[in-house]
Amino acid sequence: MALIYSIKARDQKTQGNLQLAQECADKAKWYNILAAGWNMLIPLLLIVILVLLLIHLGSTQDPSTSSARTASRTFSNSSAGRRRQKEEVYDDS
Repeated sequence: MALIYSIKARDQKTQGNLQLAQECADKAKWYNILAAGWNMLIPLLLIVILVLLLIHLGSTQDPSTSSARTASRTFSNSSAGRRRQKEEVYDDS
């Protein structure tokens, strides 16, 4: 759209219609600004989404590791509890 209005502005200027040329030039300028902003926004959003995805994936791996540690602690605690029970049985006899 910016290119179309830019060409219209040039054509109107060559024909001597300066008011219409200025209006088309203003529209072309705003379409160029919008296009530049859009072209910066999309890659920025993609980078933000990628970073958030990596953070999310990193945080989902930590609980699985900590649950494995918790399971090993529970297992070792239950093993220790069994040893204590055996020691008590031997002390009674």
